[in-house]
Parts: sequence; structure tokens; C-alpha cells
Amino acid sequence: MIYAENLDNMMDITPYIPVYSFIPICPSFNAEDANVYVRSSDNILFGLHGVNIEVVTGGFPFDSSYSTVPGVPDLPEPAALLEKLFVYFYPNSPEIEFTDFTTFQDLLSFAESAARYHIRPARMITKEFLRRYVLSHPREILAFAAKHSYYSLVKEVARTEFINTSLAEVKDLLGNDYLYGIWV
Repeated sequence: MIYAENLDNMMDITPYIPVYSFIPICPSFNAEDANVYVRSSDNILFGLHGVNIEVVTGGFPFDSSYSTVPGVPDLPEPAALLEKLFVYFYPNSPEIEFTDFTTFQDLLSFAESAARYHIRPARMITKEFLRRYVLSHPREILAFAAKHSYYSLVKEVARTEFINTSLAEVKDLLGNDYLYGIWV
């Protein structure tokens, strides 16, 4: 792109430097042919490929209406989480392991982001990882599973000791009258 200082004198043409060129870019997502850029909550830019995003998600899941830089959606997640998540846009990327999440909250944040952006491969693996926490974190998993239509996880929580929880609390966690009707 070029920017002309004075259109009357075309000799004063200077190169245009995009605003986002001053934002640090993630080294793992820095391809020269990237055509989609997003910015993490800690101000790291990610260069991605739109075709890969569309294949994996079935569309374009990033909302650029929350952008402080035109055309670069601001995402609520930190760069460390997005770096783990965006590997699922590319074939032959390293698999995420259960041990990559040091706490339940780290896993839940990752799972929430995978669901928010409709990243199917990440959704599948996090669903399996969340199963390991059904007994220790049933309330959080029930609320998450109901919100994102993970019905098999809802069923698993229902089969635990959580079944003795009050119906009022279950209704609040489910946040969905249809699922609540099935529960009772």
C-alpha cells in the first residue's frame, strides 16, 4: 500500500505502514502470507490464514466490532492460550496434552475459547479432558456443558453424587429450561 502526502505532487509518495505493524507478533503465527490478524488481550498479534480458519470452524468466528485497530479483532484471551488454540487451524501441528493445563481453570478457559470460536478439533479434545474433572468440579462442568450443548457431559454429571444437588441450583447452572426439563 502507498500513501500520498500530496495528491497534486505524485512525487511525494511515501510507503504506508499499517497501524498493526507496531504491535508485537507471535513468533509461532507470523507467516508472511497470513491474511487474517487478531490481537490477544495482552497485545500480541497473530497472523493466521483465513482458508484454514474457515475449514476448521465452518466460518469466520472472530468479531471485529470489538476492535481498537481497524480490521484486527481484539480477543479476550491472553496470547499463551491463543497460541495453544490456534495450532488446531493447521495440519500436522503438535497435539495438546492433558498435562499442558496446569489447573482445571486453565483447561476450562481453553475449552471456553475453543467453543466460542467453534474450533471443532479443540472442542473434541477438551471435552475428553473435562471428563477427568466431572467428580471434582461438577458444577463448573455442568454449567459449561449446558452452555455449549455438550449433552454427554451433562449426562455424566447427572450420574454423579451431584444428583443430590437442589433443583434450584441445577436450574441456575443449566441456564436452559429445556435441559432443566430433562433433568427433572
